[in-house]
Amino acid sequence: MAELAMYLVCALQTSYTNTTPLVAGGGILSIIAQIFQWIGLIQLCLCRLKVKERDCREIYTKLHGSCMACAILLGISAVGALLVKDLPLFAGYAIDGLIALYLYAQTKSLTFTILPGDGSDFSEG
Repeated sequence: MAELAMYLVCALQTSYTNTTPLVAGGGILSIIAQIFQWIGLIQLCLCRLKVKERDCREIYTKLHGSCMACAILLGISAVGALLVKDLPLFAGYAIDGLIALYLYAQTKSLTFTILPGDGSDFSEG
């Protein structure tokens, strides 16, 4: 939630910097990564850490990958803001990228209880 709030604070600034290709491109693509983060978080909350192995890999991949992608894309936006010498937006995007890196580190420590079966068999009852 902090990452999304920080992104909105930066992205909604009426500044020339937000219209440059590097900042705008990184920011828009980071929205996609943040959507995947939210999907992964919702799946994580719904499963209560008890999942089949396939679902475990899916949730972990979504959270892990989207956090790293978001950190990289926000880093690109921060560099773009630095190139146009907009230090407040640089700081905002850089802090947002660091929040994404923190979330990435936290996803590495997730543990799941794997339920029996791989979840690939489907039977209609």
